[in-house]
Amino acid sequence: MTAPSIRKRLLALLLLPAVLILIAGTLSDYFTALAPYRDAYDQALFDAALAVSAHVRADARGHPTLSLPPDAIAILRYDTYDSIFFKVTS
Repeated sequence: MTAPSIRKRLLALLLLPAVLILIAGTLSDYFTALAPYRDAYDQALFDAALAVSAHVRADARGHPTLSLPPDAIAILRYDTYDSIFFKVTS
């Protein structure tokens, strides 16, 4: 039986550490980038909530009503294909 070549031994020795470093780097990049993306999405929702809350009024019975001008609706719409629903509480 012949001994494995140096190329095969190096591949066997270096493949597992290289894969582990690749996985660790990928996870590190993912978790590092997650917070800024989440914060940007939260800020976009907060901006939309402020825009909607400026147009909420109570009617004669005390129920909240919303009257958005067409320009405000156009700004709040992310695209023309989806329906967007906002819930205003307290």
